[in-house]
Amino acid sequence: MSRQTKVKTSTTSSTTLEPITLDESKRLIELEKTVEAGRQTFIAVGTALAEIRDTRLYKADFATFDEYCDKRWGFTRAHAHRLIEAASLAKEMSPVGDIPNERTARELARVPAVERAIVVKAATAKANSAGRKMTSKDISQAALPRPATVSAVLVEPSSEAESPQPDSSEPTSPSTESMLRRLWGVATPVERSSFLEWVKTQPVEDDDGQFKCNSCEATFADASEGVSLYECNDCGTRFTQDTSANGNHQCPDCNKFGSKVSDCGCPECGEGELEQCLAVANN
Repeated sequence: MSRQTKVKTSTTSSTTLEPITLDESKRLIELEKTVEAGRQTFIAVGTALAEIRDTRLYKADFATFDEYCDKRWGFTRAHAHRLIEAASLAKEMSPVGDIPNERTARELARVPAVERAIVVKAATAKANSAGRKMTSKDISQAALPRPATVSAVLVEPSSEAESPQPDSSEPTSPSTESMLRRLWGVATPVERSSFLEWVKTQPVEDDDGQFKCNSCEATFADASEGVSLYECNDCGTRFTQDTSANGNHQCPDCNKFGSKVSDCGCPECGEGELEQCLAVANN
């Protein structure tokens, strides 16, 4: 029984299917091998899915791309589109920095297009200085909102005689506190409220009993914030239930099932583990 006849038998859509040429069929097989391999990066998988979608190589066996994703691969069209967008962003940013996984690319997608290169450079520098891979948290922190008037506020001296001018022989760089005070002065009520809400979510540095991720170095106040961490048996990608495909125990990069490796996974990066939580779990 041919592949086409076999698939048509299980297809429930009433939409008329379209034949494809021999060359299209060969190309479809090549692209599906990339998706199915599992050891390919999310960039290769997303690129393959994009070509299958855009050239409608699925049309001989499936009426829509939604149906193709569901019946051929077992995931939703939304997940396929996330992989496609992540691959596109990673390729676009490759001259600036390497995007390690789909989760990090997804965080970058939230950043305005005109700011992405700057954000990736900053996130890459931070990760390199710590001797680790870039994470989604690096992206989110590098993308913190900057008021449009920041440059002017930091460069232009205040018109008010708030304090005596420093001696010319002393460094003229403003202190962090003075910069924050100036920025607060030009911020709108909405920006001030948003900033205060953000401050509440930030971890307190060097606090006793803190739980730190051994990958992205995010800190948490309580061990209960640790989550189950899984590792793909094929490509080695680590992930949590939140970052997995379809909220299941499947790898977000290759869709293969993974094995649980820890109950102390980091909910921020989905790759590392909370160190003090590990110490408690091992005792």
